[in-house]
Amino acid sequence: YFTESDNGGDRDKRHVGVYVGACAADYEHHVACHSANAFTATGNLKSFVPGKVSHYFGWTGPSMTFDTACSASAVAIHTACQNLLSGECSAALAGGIATMSNFLWFQNLAGASFLSPSGQCKPFDDAADGYCRAEGIACVFLKRLNDALKDGNPVFGCISSTAVYQNQNCTPLFVPNSPSLSQLFRDVISKA
Repeated sequence: YFTESDNGGDRDKRHVGVYVGACAADYEHHVACHSANAFTATGNLKSFVPGKVSHYFGWTGPSMTFDTACSASAVAIHTACQNLLSGECSAALAGGIATMSNFLWFQNLAGASFLSPSGQCKPFDDAADGYCRAEGIACVFLKRLNDALKDGNPVFGCISSTAVYQNQNCTPLFVPNSPSLSQLFRDVISKA
């Protein structure tokens, strides 16, 4: 809501897309023991996250959820940028959401040695020993620059280019691959 308000609440422009990165659905474990009602599915299916936002604002653009683990919000923003450039939407709300409301995911991830036993994030450090989970919601409202300027919207920054890569198969699936990431960064910079 605040992101849309920062954009000036331009509600007459309805062809807005919503792109959300969302992974583990912890909350469904809390409602599984209760009788189903009208909100059980809509409150737990990840596809309803962007759908509810689009419905609330009356937006008619694409409405998509991405579940690509740690890259989900970046993939959502990349796809929003691509859809803006292709004209599939006139503006886009893009970002990610992570909520942790159940201990089972912690147990499963710890059992698979994903989580940092030291409880510290150390990205790009030789002492890195896993990752730490965190909750948060963040999103950006995107438009093509000429449209934002023409509409008098505040411009807080510009995205020059984006790209999405997958790891090579030379490391475990859940470990970032330096050569693949390096190539991704080079490609994004060369397109900027």
